[in-house]
Amino acid sequence: MTEIEFLIIDKENSGRRLDNFLFSKYRKVPKSKIYSSIRKAKIKVNDKKSKPDYKLLSNDKVSCPIFVEKKDVSESPNLSTHLEIIKNCIVYDSNKYIVLNKPPNFSVHGGSGLNFGVIELIKKIYKNSDNFKLAHRIDKLTSGCLVIAKKNVFIARDTQTISK
Repeated sequence: MTEIEFLIIDKENSGRRLDNFLFSKYRKVPKSKIYSSIRKAKIKVNDKKSKPDYKLLSNDKVSCPIFVEKKDVSESPNLSTHLEIIKNCIVYDSNKYIVLNKPPNFSVHGGSGLNFGVIELIKKIYKNSDNFKLAHRIDKLTSGCLVIAKKNVFIARDTQTISK
């Protein structure tokens, strides 16, 4: 059975939208999970189904499931082993792109119970990698070359060149 927590809205949070209040309370829970929980009435205000844009009032009672927050990549067991595997899979590195031969059983993105995927590992390996973006995806069980752009601009610019 899912554990429920009850939150009573104070004057400071009165007037805030329900979704924004929950985002600030559960910073590490994906927004999609919060929206889904509101839509499925797992999150209620005063024991009634509500909408994300509902303006909270003082003393409103918000009931919601206790979310399991996504852990930081650094908290993952065997992180150094995974980092080493991904470093060894890099086949090309330029000022625009990284190409790596993704091994099977590595997710491209973290989520759904995973603390990390290839993109999170790459961001751990490279300094100043906040702007790194995937050019495409590969299924977790599939191996093959994965392209990661070092800047979003490179994806758009090079895609236009290819399509001409």
